[in-house]
Amino acid sequence: TLWFYGPTLKYSPTYLFGGIVAHELAHANDWDVESAGDPGERGALKAMIEERLDAPDRFPSSYVEGIGKRDSVANPHEIHEYKITEYWGEICEQYFLDPGELSWQDFAIVDWWVHIQDPSFDLATALVMRRGMLKTAQALKRNLTTP
Repeated sequence: TLWFYGPTLKYSPTYLFGGIVAHELAHANDWDVESAGDPGERGALKAMIEERLDAPDRFPSSYVEGIGKRDSVANPHEIHEYKITEYWGEICEQYFLDPGELSWQDFAIVDWWVHIQDPSFDLATALVMRRGMLKTAQALKRNLTTP
């Protein structure tokens, strides 16, 4: 069960379920999580994301680009590590929202990692299920916001 409180009601269900949840779940399944793959796989994931961070065809993210410009983190190493982590969240969000917008390299990294976590995962089925969840969420939101 997911609970959304006051301030989140201003966001669309598409943004909440397609964006925020997918992005945050990516962080819960990254290279820092010991139960997510073996140490070699986790290291490879981080290295691939770090390499993509500077690729000319990487997924464009104003959020990632703004890190270090608007944050209080001043240490260049910390900024770089934070960008790697957030780029991972951004491409996972896009993979579960609209994977066609990712470069094939970013798509392949996320798809590889998802299939390590769940070898039977079917993206097409998941996208259909997500659309159904969004319809339900939109109906619930209308009920919450209608006097």
